[in-house]
Amino acid sequence: MPNFDDFERLINQTSDLNIKGSDLVVVGSDREIELKTGKVTDANLGISTVAWMMEDETELHSIMAAPMQERRRMALAGDFAGVRASQERTMERLYDYFRERLTVEKPAPDRVAHYARAVAHGITQKSAVVPLLGQPESEWPAPTVLHADWRKGWVKVTNPFEADEVIIVDYIFRKADANRGARIPRAQARVRGVSSGRTALIYPNYKNSYQGKEGRVAAKHWVRTACFHLWIDK
Repeated sequence: MPNFDDFERLINQTSDLNIKGSDLVVVGSDREIELKTGKVTDANLGISTVAWMMEDETELHSIMAAPMQERRRMALAGDFAGVRASQERTMERLYDYFRERLTVEKPAPDRVAHYARAVAHGITQKSAVVPLLGQPESEWPAPTVLHADWRKGWVKVTNPFEADEVIIVDYIFRKADANRGARIPRAQARVRGVSSGRTALIYPNYKNSYQGKEGRVAAKHWVRTACFHLWIDK
């Protein structure tokens, strides 16, 4: 069971500054601490972040965000077959987008590999990751990441790629999402460290429902908050 007495002492020595992107910041040292419980996404990425990784300015937004209004209108009109067809088109376009910019078994683009390395260190916000491009990884200001373990307490976790290893594109694929019941095959891309075998998976998502004067549309129809998740394989 986590030692909550120790956790309480930690809180009493910290300042809650989510504006910095971390759960806690130790007062006086500016040390950042991330707290994780259960199964967690290593990073939630906005469209602009993934577009930066792919050196793209507009196309990804047109793929992921623009069709949301179309799906809202169709869902409100009861045209759920049309909604599904729109979802399929979005994932087909995203799959092609990944294939145009990534080549399986070849080195990942510099920005993609850089972001995977940063997230593996617990650095997730674009504003923090971008300035680190080209800087020695050993000098990155990585936060302390603590995972709650009911047997061991708060466990410090770090899962970096090896410093000098090549990160290649592992595969690009579409996988059915059985969790929400929609079963729309989602385009995904994964990179892998050649020496460590560690992987980073980039996965699209739509997080919220839509609520307007016309009515409400459930999140499963992909109508709001287009984004990506990035998962580091531990």
